[in-house]
Amino acid sequence: RAARVVAVEMEELSDPDLVAALAAARGRGCAVSVVLPGSGASAATDAAARALASAGVAVRYVDAPQVHAKAVVADGWLYVGSANLTTASLDANREVGLALTDPAAVRLVAGTIAGDLARGRAP
Repeated sequence: RAARVVAVEMEELSDPDLVAALAAARGRGCAVSVVLPGSGASAATDAAARALASAGVAVRYVDAPQVHAKAVVADGWLYVGSANLTTASLDANREVGLALTDPAAVRLVAGTIAGDLARGRAP
């Protein structure tokens, strides 16, 4: 459970439990940001983006380069892998991912997400 910051860069994000968890983190005072692809996302991802934005989450669409990432930074923890944050990806697919606490890796991915967030556009 993140206490300070959650940053997500994801090709698809629509799992209702994760959408609720991100909104709840924002409600607890965490700085929560989500970067999604500027085109080609599913209708479910677009709906999740709107719900998150209305909960106060900083949501941005990035047009280029195409977002294909699956990364989450929460406080000093990093996930990188193949799983999108969708019910199908999390519950039905064979996915692989790594959870890392290496400060250099966390900084690198957090910096990439922050840069994409800064140049993205609101939903």
